[in-house]
Amino acid sequence: MVSSPLEDNEDGSKAQTLNTVSDKWIAIHAKQVLRMLPGGLDVIGIFALAAPDVMKNSQNKLRQVLFATQKIITKCQVVVVKQPHNDKYILQICSVTRKLVCRTFDTSDPKSSANPAEWKPNQSFLDRWFRLNSHVTIDNLPIAVNNNAMDHPFDKQLLSGTKEYCDRLWNSVGLVNGQLRRPDDPLDGAQEASRKRPKGKEKKVVSSECRSMSIDLLMTMPVVSTQPPKITDCAASMLVRGTMTCRAYVHSKSTAAEAIDTLKADAIRSLISRCDLLCEEVMETEEDQDPKVLYETPKRVFVALKNSPLSMCDYVFESESQQDLIDRFKELFGIEIENEDLSTEVEHLPTEDDLMKPGQKKKSIEDIIAASTPQSVTKYIGLAISGLMAIVAAGLSYMYVSQD
Repeated sequence: MVSSPLEDNEDGSKAQTLNTVSDKWIAIHAKQVLRMLPGGLDVIGIFALAAPDVMKNSQNKLRQVLFATQKIITKCQVVVVKQPHNDKYILQICSVTRKLVCRTFDTSDPKSSANPAEWKPNQSFLDRWFRLNSHVTIDNLPIAVNNNAMDHPFDKQLLSGTKEYCDRLWNSVGLVNGQLRRPDDPLDGAQEASRKRPKGKEKKVVSSECRSMSIDLLMTMPVVSTQPPKITDCAASMLVRGTMTCRAYVHSKSTAAEAIDTLKADAIRSLISRCDLLCEEVMETEEDQDPKVLYETPKRVFVALKNSPLSMCDYVFESESQQDLIDRFKELFGIEIENEDLSTEVEHLPTEDDLMKPGQKKKSIEDIIAASTPQSVTKYIGLAISGLMAIVAAGLSYMYVSQD
């Protein structure tokens, strides 16, 4: 459970009661927390701590906050994944007796009523989990912005252009440790084999660390239409390129299909988070300025949690320091981390030598744009686009914009 920071009121004071809390404030915090979660972890509801009389008078407010939170999270999704249910949770904690009351709401139905749920703390919940690792490369994904969309915000132009790619990513084929597994195969083959052995008095050994598995995603090529090509007048074109480091966690009873889907969800969430953060950075720094000719998207950093096999993540720009990371985790999660808890080298930003300035480029087919990828040498591509051109690299890379 993660407590939301206290919101400042108009008079500078802090919001102290449930009825004065802004549902938008909580929803934005939920969105920020979701960005920092690896695959397999999600925001499943809200919790509140208050006295009995305050809690009783705040039931409508809690419901309002829950639906506002789910609305902003759903808005960020570019791929609609079918879930077994749409129930989200409200956990109410009495500040006097410490009694827990848990209720669920079907957030797909605005008129849904509360249903009772049982809350059972489980001390061994994280035992025998698997950590899934992967690298997903986006190789020159084109995004065309037609004339009618030029008035749309930059984030809508960019995110709408990634939807087709995210759909292909979600429908890709996954390999577990280099092997093609049946969807219903248990991920933990050793556990399945132990079930077939005669039962005996064997001492159960629980590891404090997650076992790692590698997931490779194989994407199909876009379907080539037999229809005549449709010509659309475009005012801009963006090209997405780069490699993302992906990480997800699943329990030991997961199937191969569940593990692969969890890793896919992390890859999609990571791509959208990077694009979203880049758009926020552009809007904040260039609201009253001319557009830059070069942008760098944030890289992913993982943070180890003390006394836990899990790790969180964050995205940092080149201008941000490790102290900025530490302060952000304290503000959003309320936890203290140290420099040694940070894994900052899983992805790399391009160096100055990897980036060619637009003034040094000729507008011809020999134009070269350089981008570096994690654990690889510098790669080069050639292209020629007239008008407005943008290159946005996912993970480690950069955005290049030029205009005739």
